[in-house]
Amino acid sequence: MKKLLSIVAAAIFMVSCGMTDKAKQVDYIEAHGYFVRNDAPSHPSCYYDSKETFDSIFGCAAFMGEGGTPTQIDFTRQSVIAVIGCETNCPTKYIPVSLMSHADTLCLKYNVEEADPTTYTMIPLLLLVLDKAYASPNIKLEKQ
Repeated sequence: MKKLLSIVAAAIFMVSCGMTDKAKQVDYIEAHGYFVRNDAPSHPSCYYDSKETFDSIFGCAAFMGEGGTPTQIDFTRQSVIAVIGCETNCPTKYIPVSLMSHADTLCLKYNVEEADPTTYTMIPLLLLVLDKAYASPNIKLEKQ
């Protein structure tokens, strides 16, 4: 029985996130200037392919100066993968490592950086904009 479980675990490991030759690197850009809305319904990390659904979860956070305009997203040809954390008082940054496509699954590997606790709270967020050609109902997130 243990031998069978070991074989199954090894097989799962081999097909996991780019461990095979068939996985393909997916190009993306990181979107900036958005936040998770306070009145948003439950918002699991997932894939957004319509402006209406995206706008029901995220708001724009424009500010003055260079780079203050939110990243433009054209939902007719682009979609978004979102990694949304839990509310925290430790400023947290999600850093993408790789985005791979394998069969019908997109696999995102990312790192997490946390700072010291503060007096305010935030909801950590990572938004990746990619071509709709990589539309996939299955998203696998791997925190490094």
